[in-house]
Amino acid sequence: MKKMNRLLFVVGLCMLLTVIGCSKSNLGGGLAKGQCEITASYSGAASGDYKSLATLSTAVKVDPLIVLTAATAKLPPQTCQITFPVTLTKGVHAQSGGTAGGVTILLSDGTNGYAIGGDGATGFTVTIDEINDSEIRGSFSGQLGNDSKKTKITVTNGKFSAKY
Repeated sequence: MKKMNRLLFVVGLCMLLTVIGCSKSNLGGGLAKGQCEITASYSGAASGDYKSLATLSTAVKVDPLIVLTAATAKLPPQTCQITFPVTLTKGVHAQSGGTAGGVTILLSDGTNGYAIGGDGATGFTVTIDEINDSEIRGSFSGQLGNDSKKTKITVTNGKFSAKY
């Protein structure tokens, strides 16, 4: 009987830990050094939701850049790369040409790639909530364009978090 009670206790504990581990957490809460998470919704020439996996990501800081690269587990895989200058400060950075405060973003929906300033896309902003020697966190929104296809997407609710 004691063995059965112990077994039931262990099974119950495992189930509880699984539920806690699978619950929705804050973006970037469980990242290891060298990982990032990127999420966004997009519509226009393509539409969908992008949510990277930390295990399919990298986050590196090599002066003068911080580079986040991430992918989804979908087929074909969606990818996103965000590049920041290490001199970037907290606050809102609006698009000027092909960057927003020196930030570049490339997002692939699995078929086509879109970038800040591509095909005349405008109105992109990047907000930096936290930036220091080991992590960066913030949000982004606006138009991204594809020069070769002459198409645009509008990104909403974009968020990123990384530890490097």
